[in-house]
Amino acid sequence: MNKNIFLSYYSTLNVHDIMTEEAKVINAKELEKVQKSIENILKKSKSLPLYREMLISDIETDLDERDKELFNYIRKNPEIIKQDVIDAFHGIPGYSRKPVLKRINRLRELGMIIVRPDKANSQTHHLSANYENELARLTVDLDSFKHRYFNLIVKVDVIASS
Repeated sequence: MNKNIFLSYYSTLNVHDIMTEEAKVINAKELEKVQKSIENILKKSKSLPLYREMLISDIETDLDERDKELFNYIRKNPEIIKQDVIDAFHGIPGYSRKPVLKRINRLRELGMIIVRPDKANSQTHHLSANYENELARLTVDLDSFKHRYFNLIVKVDVIASS
């Protein structure tokens, strides 16, 4: 084979196979096809934040006060057992067993809480806030802001009335 034809048809990479310590020779045309294929896939792909938005938009994300109250109770009581959450809200109108379980499942679907089965008893489930979830973090941040804002208003009223 002519040396010029060989060089134009094949491309040598300076990468070595870890197992054999050999230099690899790659067909340049095949490499170009792979590169074009990857470029086409990247053109069709969506960025990760956009993908997350699509997932969240598929599920209704408007949390009502009961959802927030359940989330905050779980957040303040990490690794609480699901039944203990149900018991804590027992007797409060709108918080019977089935609605509470539905709301817990909704918070889990939104990724706001993590549900883990107990190691000793798979019937028991531990709940905790998922602080890696953007919606959960935002809810915590907004609640913190709301609390501090209202404390500031009270302090301003006290100063203004003196």
